[in-house]
Parts: sequence; structure tokens; C-alpha cells
Amino acid sequence: MHVVRMTISLTVIVIETTNNVSFGLPVMMTLMMAKWVGDIFNEGLYDIHIELKQIPLLEWEPPKEMMTFYAAQVMTKNPLTIEEVDRVSEIIHVLKTTAHAAYPVVVPRIDNEGVVKHKLVGIILRSQLVVLLKHKAYGKLVGGGVGEGSVDAPIISYETFIADYPRYPKLDQIELPIDDGQLFMDLTPYMHPCPYTVLHIAPLPRVFNLFRTMGLRQLPVTDRDNNLLGIVTRKDLTHLEYLHSEGDLETRGKRMGMDQQEGEVGIPADMRSVKDFLIAEGDVGSIRSMGRDGAGSQLLLQSMGLGLGQSTDDLDAADNTPLLNRGTTQPVSRNVQRYGGL
Repeated sequence: MHVVRMTISLTVIVIETTNNVSFGLPVMMTLMMAKWVGDIFNEGLYDIHIELKQIPLLEWEPPKEMMTFYAAQVMTKNPLTIEEVDRVSEIIHVLKTTAHAAYPVVVPRIDNEGVVKHKLVGIILRSQLVVLLKHKAYGKLVGGGVGEGSVDAPIISYETFIADYPRYPKLDQIELPIDDGQLFMDLTPYMHPCPYTVLHIAPLPRVFNLFRTMGLRQLPVTDRDNNLLGIVTRKDLTHLEYLHSEGDLETRGKRMGMDQQEGEVGIPADMRSVKDFLIAEGDVGSIRSMGRDGAGSQLLLQSMGLGLGQSTDDLDAADNTPLLNRGTTQPVSRNVQRYGGL
């Protein structure tokens, strides 16, 4: 019991083995006490093995280290993307050089300053791209090559996609003529047009809760204009404690401040902490969800000058802390490139 931290399951095993239900309650109490004592010294054997194998398994609650960081500080910058209407050769190159489960779909555009931005319009699975290549869902550009219907290609039905589930073909099993690489594929009918996203200034506990409750594998990070800035994956969150101990997160935080001075993506100057962001959003509920047994949430609320029964309006009246302007804009990255590491 001290090793594996099982309680209910081990109680059932003991009762079924002894065939004596009358000892159910004493056995349960003994196992619970053994678990509590074991938790004082270390984690369970299964938890230790999960950590050693670096399996991206999230805990029930976000670690305390997350309370002072934002999504921009843990995201992977310059993520690999695919355009809404892209060349077949480019899609094949992406699939051959990476093994990601999904890819952000973007539309390049130039802002007033002449900087190329990548507007996020959806996300598409790797398995979908492989099926589209298998059934040659590509063709020549028509109508200027912009938007849905800009490619003269057959539409693949939903039944075609599920026919290969769950054993989708591998890319090296698909034979494509060399000339097909110059054709184009329109991803508009197949991509997920409204994936979960967060702003780069979103508190990390909120990002954690999205992964934990929605079962996400990746989460695009955008600016206020929905331009793609980066990607957060499960491993970015499960390795947070290691990064924190190595000082890498602090280094990233300092780099964010330097980037902001150079016109890059950074934490807004008037929002230096998760406290400021949650005050601006009026999101006391997310604060209360932090920490285990309410201890972490109570501590953070007290640091904000709030009790569990108060609101952000009470804080504003108590210490004259002005609520931040939600309309504040933030410079976006000038270095968001088409291809990069994820």
C-alpha cells in the first residue's frame, strides 16, 4: 500500500480474498492511513514511473508554480503551420519532417506596417491530411485561389474518412505522381474551424484547466487579432516543474520582457502577474480553482485583497486598484514564420 497508493481497489481485493465483509471498514481505514503516511515521504510507484518515462499525464490540479506564469512563457514559438489553400508538395514536406498529431491552419496576411501575420482559421489532423492525399483531394487553382471552392478538386465524404479508422495509412504507403506536388489542396471543408485557443496573456492555470477538462493535445496561442503566435502541448505543462527548477521559465520570462521592448510578443507592461490578468477579466472563479483543498486559491485571493465571499468590485473599492483596460492592444511577433519546431 505504501508503494502503489491504492485504496478502494486494494480494499476490494482483500475483502474478496478473505471472503469476510465485516472487516471492510477497518481495512479501508488502515489503507487510507497508509496512503497518507506514504504521501508524506514520496509519490506512489506508478506516479514515479510516469515521471521517469516522461509520459504527458496531467495531475488533477495545476501545480503551484503555474500561478505566476502566462501561456506566452511556455508556448513553442514559430509553430509549424499549413495554409488554408496550400501546395501538395508543401503538405507532404510537413508530414515527412514531423510527426505531430495536428497542425494549425492559417491564412497569411500583411498588416499596415508590411509585416506578414498568420491568421488562425482552424486546425486539421494529420490523419485527415493523409486520407486527403490518398484519395487525391487536390487540383488546380480556380477563382483566384482564395477561400472555399478555390481548388478544382473532389470533395471527400465523412464516410471515406471513417473507413480507414483507426488504422490510417502511412505517408510512405501512398504513391503520388511527382507532378501532383505542384497542385493545390483546399483544407476549408475538412479542418476544424473553431478550435480551442487562448491569448498569449492567458494565465497558465487556465491553460492547464482547458487541457485537463477538454482532453486537448495541443492548444494554439493567439494575439487579440487571432494571429497565431505559438502552440502549447501537454508536455509543455507536464515538464513545467523541471523547467522551473532549472530556471528556464525565469529565463523565458526575462526574454519576454526583452521581446516586448523590441516590438515582439511579451507580457503587457501593466499586467505583470496572474493577479492583474484575473482582476482585468473579473475571473475570481479561476482563482478559486487553483491549489489543492482551496489552500492555494485562498492564498492568492488574500494576496489580491479578496476573501472567498468577495468580488473584484470589492477589491477595486478596498485598495483603489483600477481595473485594467481590456481594450489594451499588444504588439505581435514579427518572427512568426511558416515552419519551425513544435
